[in-house]
Amino acid sequence: MRFGIFKDNLRFIDEHNFKNTTFKLGLNKFADLTNQEYRAKFLGTRTDPMRRVMTSKNPSRRYAYCAGENLPDSVDWREHGIVSPVKDKGNCGSCWAFSTIAAVEGINTKL
Repeated sequence: MRFGIFKDNLRFIDEHNFKNTTFKLGLNKFADLTNQEYRAKFLGTRTDPMRRVMTSKNPSRRYAYCAGENLPDSVDWREHGIVSPVKDKGNCGSCWAFSTIAAVEGINTKL
């Protein structure tokens, strides 16, 4: 059964990578898991979609695009030493801490 799941995932990867897309997929340690297994084990808490999210009355325009700006197609902040590489938290449930650290790293850069 596990080998069958792996083969299905490999087929999906090959089909995706055959297309002309902006990113490529590859094999990793999750290649023998179904989508449902991965979600159940690694994606953590789900919030209630009916929960109201407070929005600011005066949203910041600090990072808003201004017409005429010459922006690159993409930026890898790791190459600039602004954020650290992706980490594997395993299944310890600390995704909130990892995402918080990444946000703090990025927002405090002086690039």
